[in-house]
Amino acid sequence: MLPKDPSKIEEYRNKLRIASKRNPPSHNMPHTEEGKRNISLSLKGRISPMKGKHFSEEIRQRNRLGQKKYYASLPKIQCRELGCSEMTLATTLSGYCKIHRGKYQMRKYMEEHPEYVNRMRENTKIWNRNRRIMDRVGVAKKGRAFREKLKIEVFSHYSNGFPKCNKCGYIDIRALCLDHINNDGAEHRKKLTKNSYRGGNAIAIYLDVRRRNYPKGFQVLCHNCNRIKEYKRQRINMRKWDEKHASS
Repeated sequence: MLPKDPSKIEEYRNKLRIASKRNPPSHNMPHTEEGKRNISLSLKGRISPMKGKHFSEEIRQRNRLGQKKYYASLPKIQCRELGCSEMTLATTLSGYCKIHRGKYQMRKYMEEHPEYVNRMRENTKIWNRNRRIMDRVGVAKKGRAFREKLKIEVFSHYSNGFPKCNKCGYIDIRALCLDHINNDGAEHRKKLTKNSYRGGNAIAIYLDVRRRNYPKGFQVLCHNCNRIKEYKRQRINMRKWDEKHASS
């Protein structure tokens, strides 16, 4: 019987723990010999006379109320979890409420089975490594889609609706680029390198152009036309340099 004196409840619970360790319940365990025998007897028809009977809803409700009154009359203690104010039955061996009982059981199991902890750690490492790889692949895929969409948007604006070279009319976007009409691309890239972590790459130029609402001074050229334009600019600069030094 449960003692009525609250000071003796802890002693009673300790006795229950010791008794449960000495004589573990085996009558309903299917992996024990007694449990297997009970299951075989139940299969042969030697079962409880209450099995199979159907009770009315009124009797079920009365049984529920009786169980609630019975459990309400049992002495209760506060949960042993730090900061928890829930009450639990004094007869529970763990001393934890229903919310923290699972955590206590898991903590106890992990202390008794360190191999389980090591196996879970290894599985977590493998899962995190695979997850990082999948995230890297997903981010790279999204980045490629974003860059392609941005390039089409910028080139379409400077080509009047359809990306193509403004000199020869080439339409393959893989061989198109954004050209600075006034040959000030180096200054533009240096400015972006100072003001942005992206540096002066092509994507940074596309983003800057879109942010400034597509200013004038840009055109779409294929790489051949862009290279020819750069070659002509270098030839002109070399001719000026030769004339300057020849006169001196």
